[in-house]
Amino acid sequence: MGLISFTPGGYFNPAGYLFALGSAFCFGLYTLFADKVGKAGTGLDGLALSVTVAALATLPISVGHATHATAVQWGVIAASAVLGVAIPYTMDTLSGRITSARVVGTLFSIDPAMSVIIAALILRQTITPMAVLGVIVVSIAGALLVWTADKA
Repeated sequence: MGLISFTPGGYFNPAGYLFALGSAFCFGLYTLFADKVGKAGTGLDGLALSVTVAALATLPISVGHATHATAVQWGVIAASAVLGVAIPYTMDTLSGRITSARVVGTLFSIDPAMSVIIAALILRQTITPMAVLGVIVVSIAGALLVWTADKA
């Protein structure tokens, strides 16, 4: 995002950067807490509780939209819940249980690369050299940050 916005034709939005920084901060906390929740219990009770709290926190926003959803949209919502929440968060919690936050963070740092591969191969999107450079920088930065965190 940062590399693309400073190129000719790129768009710089300070609010977007603030939201991105907030998102990065929360994702870092998520990585640490996934490790703690994974190691704290023997089952997925902590994950179930955290997803329930998140659902209740977003209920005021989502209830207005949910009342107008069609049957097809409910199917998409259900698929999104399984593929975007249940499976990934369960895997994150289990990986936090069997490894460390450092390893989980390193795996998270390759997410942008996987996104670009999926975009190119499945969605047939054109990936620019600047986007590839951005993915490389983000992946390296994420991996370095995680691997040097305990040494600092």
